[in-house]
Amino acid sequence: MGSSGGMGSSGGMGSSGGMSSSGSSSGGSVSCPAPSDTQAFFGASSCDLPDTTQCPVEFPGTPCADGQPSTEEGDCACDQGHWMCETVAYCPAPTTCPAPGAVQQGVQCASPGQQCPGNPQPCDGAVFYDAFQCEGGSWNDVAVTECEEEGGVSDGGAPEGDTQ
Repeated sequence: MGSSGGMGSSGGMGSSGGMSSSGSSSGGSVSCPAPSDTQAFFGASSCDLPDTTQCPVEFPGTPCADGQPSTEEGDCACDQGHWMCETVAYCPAPTTCPAPGAVQQGVQCASPGQQCPGNPQPCDGAVFYDAFQCEGGSWNDVAVTECEEEGGVSDGGAPEGDTQ
């Protein structure tokens, strides 16, 4: 699932601006721009490498759902003198879970694969939580905890604090 990161996916940003690649070819080894050199890949310059030359690209992307900066990573290919890039945004995993009361089935989450407690439920004087996993941009309850009237909690719920 590629994207251009909002910075353009081809060198079609104009050939009359800024830099020119005419007369700069000297033969020899193929050298890609630095992966973080967004001006080389997305600016007005064209590429002077052989067609289909693949070069890695990595640059800061748009903010993630939790406000953290994303990283756009991918490959750019030189195609008829212009860069064609396919990138994917990666968001860092949060270091902490949201408050358990905010973690409910279907509520938006930012880090696929992250597991957090949610859906707090009082039971026999303690608070128990369901286990949720971030899947497809929303919390999914993967281990439901149910309070039984006589005998506590079923399905292996973990209490908050000591319960004697």
